[in-house]
Amino acid sequence: MTWFRYRVRLLWAAVLDGIGLFLVGFIVGFAQDLSINPLQPRTSGLFLVLTLIYCSLSWLLGSYTILKLRQVKWYQAIIRLGSASLVSLASAIMIGYFFRLQPTNILFFRGTLIPLFLGLSLWSGIWRITLRRSWPQNQGSRWQVLALPEEINMINAEWNNRHENNNQLPIAKISIYTAKKNIKKNTPLAISPGCISHYSLQELSENSIYQGLAIHSMVEMAEEEMQRIPARWVGSQWLLFANQIDGEKTSFNKQFKRYTDVITSLLLVLLTSPFVLLACLLVKLQDGGPIFYKQRRTGLLGSTFEIIKIRTMGVKAESSGPQWSQPNDQRITPIGKWLRRTRLDEIPQLWNVLKGDMSLIGPRPERPEFDILLEKNIPNYKLRNWIRPGLTGWAQINIPYSSSEEDSEIKLSYDLYYIRNRSTWLDAIILLKTIKIILKASGR
Repeated sequence: MTWFRYRVRLLWAAVLDGIGLFLVGFIVGFAQDLSINPLQPRTSGLFLVLTLIYCSLSWLLGSYTILKLRQVKWYQAIIRLGSASLVSLASAIMIGYFFRLQPTNILFFRGTLIPLFLGLSLWSGIWRITLRRSWPQNQGSRWQVLALPEEINMINAEWNNRHENNNQLPIAKISIYTAKKNIKKNTPLAISPGCISHYSLQELSENSIYQGLAIHSMVEMAEEEMQRIPARWVGSQWLLFANQIDGEKTSFNKQFKRYTDVITSLLLVLLTSPFVLLACLLVKLQDGGPIFYKQRRTGLLGSTFEIIKIRTMGVKAESSGPQWSQPNDQRITPIGKWLRRTRLDEIPQLWNVLKGDMSLIGPRPERPEFDILLEKNIPNYKLRNWIRPGLTGWAQINIPYSSSEEDSEIKLSYDLYYIRNRSTWLDAIILLKTIKIILKASGR
């Protein structure tokens, strides 16, 4: 679970926030001479509710993201921590009012909640700073890469890609022709695709392994450090993904994923139906055109199927043929912009999930017209069709939309990572991140 390594600090921050809430509760109670004891059964449940509120809103409003950003300005940290505390305070007051807790439980008095969340903000800020300094993003050169001279620029370009969160992670790049002199014994070695078939690699590998050096492919390094797998780093090692093909053979994991797809889709249909009906009405009132829009998409192993979306563009948006959606695309209607930001236009695709054409989590299905072009220009592009496409996926929460071949290649690198590492836990993270995008209306 390489994806978990980058979230250990976030988990620690959430645990420390919960501890801080209980400690600050003791202090506030003592300072105001109130009988607030978080360990008493009468109040411990309420403290757990406040902890859940604060942690979930801190996640939603980007307070924990402070730990992942390479550079954080002081006012950004204050805004994120302050907004999480203010919204948590407002939510706690509303809960106290709604459940009539204020007359009987002093914990939900405004005079108690305000110093409680003020102290918690200070506590959270101190621990965010502590975790950033004691658990830095970079801890020296963790990898050395053995590559042909002509591959160095390609590796540099991919490593420093503009979409990469960790674009400054240091790696040492070594030419295979000077490897014997430059390889360090205490740093893992990643082998580039060009070097895998080089005539001198076997002897070099034997000596390195004999000396205790760990040797990996660049695919493994990318999984560990980037949480994506660049297609050009796969080379001829496509069999690394073969055991993940969605075939006819059943397994517990496959059956469980299908079960959760169906149950979750039915629940989402029920929960979102009022919003979908409102969206349909607004689309119809806007220009009188059709409400739904159908498209052919590429599915499992190259098969095609038809998806249904709520129309977000003008009726004649593609009169000149298929084209990628661009930032600030003029073809998108005013209602369509709102639908795309909230992802409501994708909800009808739950029907495709129920039919079995799609899964809730997986690579987003592309249009066949684009697939033909991308397969010609991007190596290993077809690998993304080895599993069932999804309504949302690892690529969608990392790079929102593809508007060029370059974007599609980056998106493919996230899809390849998902194919190699898919699990129930990774699906849960993708689902939670998708919910966050919807709640923040940060889609495009």
